[in-house]
Parts: sequence; C-alpha cells; structure tokens
Amino acid sequence: MVSMSIGGFLALGVMLISLTGILVIVRVAFNIRQAHKFFLEDALAVSALCFLVSKFGLLYTAAIEATHSRTPTPRYLQLDIGYHWMGAAAMWTSKASILFLLIRLFGAKNWLRVTYLIAIFTSLILFLACVIITAVSCTPVSLSYKPKFLHTCIDRANTTSIIRGGVAVSLDFIILILPIPIIYNLSLSISRKIGLFFIFSAVSFSLGTGIASLYFKISGGGSSSTWPSRIGTTIDCSVAIMVGCVPALYGAWCSYITKSTPYSKARSAISSFSNTVWRQFHRSSVSQTRKSNNSSHHQYSNRTDSYYSYRIWADNGGPGTAGIELGPQSRRWERLPD
Repeated sequence: MVSMSIGGFLALGVMLISLTGILVIVRVAFNIRQAHKFFLEDALAVSALCFLVSKFGLLYTAAIEATHSRTPTPRYLQLDIGYHWMGAAAMWTSKASILFLLIRLFGAKNWLRVTYLIAIFTSLILFLACVIITAVSCTPVSLSYKPKFLHTCIDRANTTSIIRGGVAVSLDFIILILPIPIIYNLSLSISRKIGLFFIFSAVSFSLGTGIASLYFKISGGGSSSTWPSRIGTTIDCSVAIMVGCVPALYGAWCSYITKSTPYSKARSAISSFSNTVWRQFHRSSVSQTRKSNNSSHHQYSNRTDSYYSYRIWADNGGPGTAGIELGPQSRRWERLPD
C-alpha cells in the first residue's frame, strides 16, 4: 500500500497543479493569438483547473483533519461531500474539454460529432447522479440513527466514486479510438499522419492514469481517504487537463519555438557538432582501413621477395643448398625435384 506524508502530498499536488496551470495558460494564449477566439474547450480547461485546485484543497484539509482524533463526524461529511462535488466537476470538465476540441477539429463527420455529444451529456448525467446520491446519503437528517447512517453514507460514496472512475476511463477509450480512422483517411503524407497520431495518442497517458486510479479505488473499496486514492485522483485530473493542451502546445512549438533565433542557433550548433563527429569517425575508419591494407601488402611483398631470394641463391649453387628452396606457404625447406 502506498504511504505518503502530508508534506509530500502537498509538494506533489503543488507541482502537478503548477505544471497544469502553465500548460493551460499557454493553450489559452496560443488560441487567442492565432484564432482571436476564446473557445468553449478553453473555458472548460480553465474551469477544470479551478475545480482541481478546490478538490486538492479539500483533500489536503481532509488529510490534516484525519490526524486529529477529535475531529467531529459532521466535519468529515462536509469535506467528503465537497470533495466528491469538486472531483466530479474537475473530471468531467477536463474530459469535456478534449471532446469539444475534437468536435471542432473533426466536426465535419456527423457520426463522430453525434457520438461525442452523446458521450459528453451522458457522462454529465452520470456524474451529477453520482454526486447527488452521495450528497443526499451523507447529509444527516437526524443523529438518532448515526451508526446506520454513516454505514450507508460510506457505502454509497464509495460505490459512486468507482462508477465515476469507470465513466472517466470509458471517455478516455472513446477519445483515443474514434479519431484513428479519420486521421488514417486524411489526404496527408505519412509523416504528417504519424505526427497527428502521436499528438492524439497523448490520451493514452490519461487512460493509463485513469485505469490506475480506478484500480486503487476498487482495491480500497472506493474510499477517498486512502493515500493511493488521493494521489491517483489528483494525478488523473491533472493529466487529463494537460492532455487537452497538447495540440495547442504543438502549434505553439511549430509557430514560435522552431522559428526563434535561440532554437535556430541551438539546432545549427547540434548539427555542426554531429557533422564534425561523423567526419572524424569517417576519417578514422578510412585511415584504419588503409593502414590495414598497407600492412597486408607489405607482409605479402616481404614474403615474396624472401621466396625469390632464396630461390635465386639456391639456383646459384649456394653451399649445401643445391636444389633447395623456401616454400612461400609453409616456411620450411623443401627439396626440389631433380
């Protein structure tokens, strides 16, 4: 089981929310500068960020309150209801932001637009139903049946939390799979299609974190008071918001970063360095090959010259060596035939 201190949870949450906020700012600024519009999906992304901050604040407060044994039960119930409302709002707005973006990009396909709209409003109804059930079940009417009331509240809150996690994972599957045939049939080069696939495959990160968060919820009985559930839901919402910013980030990279002077200088320096390294490697390889060839040729020449010198010396009647020569292959004396 994952364990974490309250300080570590605070540091993780601040880091994730800060990174998410930077990406949302870049997304909104790029869309306003390029299209001179503030799109619906941008408003949903900003709303999702605000809900995420509120959700994390409630989770952090609940973690602190859990360290005090004298915290009254109504306080826990208030924090739990608020967490479920903010968590559902953050999750739905982050997914809806991606879906409305896809509708704007691929809305010419009627079947895709209708499918996305059905997914958006069906998930909204399910999320609202879950949080309303939790709020009703965990709002005390009378304290005379306190044990039974608490048991019912916890059971229904855990069940609705698992349902919301399953709906979020289903939305990730829809977002990831449906654009694939459309991108495949576009009249684009293979490289551009691959680039689009990589951009939209960023949803797989959201899908992975959603599955992990759902697993922790199921293993913990749906409780939001365990550290895996707190960490998983925070990461899941943050990644979902960041995934919706990927197309705008790619556009900002192509429009501004790649055309900037520092980027051009850095690219030129890297290219020059790689070319220098390649030339040195090529020269070294060629030099090594030439040395090897020269060495082989020199050895062969020495062996040939030695063979002929011994042969001439023997033919001239060297003392005790008449009719004897040094074989070029065997390096031993052999008697010549008479």
